[in-house]
Amino acid sequence: MLANKDKLKELLLYHGVSGKVMSTAATMVGQTVPTLAGPDIEVTSLDPLMINDAKVIVTDVLATNGVVHVIDKVLIPPLSP
Repeated sequence: MLANKDKLKELLLYHGVSGKVMSTAATMVGQTVPTLAGPDIEVTSLDPLMINDAKVIVTDVLATNGVVHVIDKVLIPPLSP
């Protein structure tokens, strides 16, 4: 993956969304949010909070340029057609 800079960029952008999205914005299972890479991520559980198949283990860490949520695994973007 490191040798393919385009794929690495896509992977990293799949972990970001536009704006400051707090964990309280996750209000229902099935809710989707577009990522900076393009494809959506999905809220798959509210208790525990899960995005796709990753469990959110720390929420709402404020940063100067947004907010961070720590997850327990790497999100893999869907395969491009």
